Amino acid sequence: MFALLLTLLLVSQGLASDPDAGVVRFTRLYSSSDGETHLQDCTIQDMEKKMLPGGKFPQFVRDLGDLSSGLVFTQMMGENPWHQCPTSQFVVVLEGSWSVNVTSSVEGESKYVEMGPGHVLYQDDYKGVTINGVEPVHYSQSVGEAPCNQIIISTAREYVLDDLSCDWVDAFTN
Repeated sequence: MFALLLTLLLVSQGLASDPDAGVVRFTRLYSSSDGETHLQDCTIQDMEKKMLPGGKFPQFVRDLGDLSSGLVFTQMMGENPWHQCPTSQFVVVLEGSWSVNVTSSVEGESKYVEMGPGHVLYQDDYKGVTINGVEPVHYSQSVGEAPCNQIIISTAREYVLDDLSCDWVDAFTN
């Protein structure tokens, strides 16, 4: 009985399965033209299978060019009320868990995501952006009593509204 409960818990947390070959999943937090923020499940597009120098086996790769403008390690502890992020950025969970709420008023659309180790979030509701007089914002917090260790990779991406393609990475390479 304990083994069954543990398996169900791991599956429900996404920890019991290996990723599919050539598929890198991430969650995207984006802003729409009405100034609201939204969540979208995405995958990195146009992964290319190739050998890398020194490798024995090919890997799936999508080169995003020179996109990073900064790298920060952080430990989230507690709540971070409604805010914009400092720049467009990737957030990768190393240990612990955190959650994000968005302002979407679209019926049936998810307004909350909880992320654990290995989860990647891309967000572009960054500081200074105002859309029709509204600043797109999100609410984030660590989950439970434990802190959440993260790597934040700032990007230098131009702001794009209502882009639902999940292939926004072209903006880095064009």
